[in-house]
Parts: sequence; structure tokens; C-alpha cells
Amino acid sequence: MIALSHLAEGQSVQNVAGTLGYDSVNAFITMFKKALGKSPTQYFSSLL
Repeated sequence: MIALSHLAEGQSVQNVAGTLGYDSVNAFITMFKKALGKSPTQYFSSLL
């Protein structure tokens, strides 16, 4: 939920991953996909 909030505010995936303590952007994207079924880019594109 925190990640969604930060991403919705326009923060970059790299920034959010670092803020949440992920060692890499890929690790964050993997978690995001497992939780929501899509990458951050795909998730927010589907909302438009």
C-alpha cells in the first residue's frame, strides 16, 4: 500500500524501491508483480 501511494504521487520506481529498503529495482518489481499481478508500469497504465 505504501508503494502504491508513493508511485501514485509520481515518485519513480527506483526511488520507491530504495525508500522501502529493496536491494534492487528488480526485487521491488518482482514483489509488486506477486502482490498485484502486474508491474508498476502495467498497473498504472491499466488505470487510465
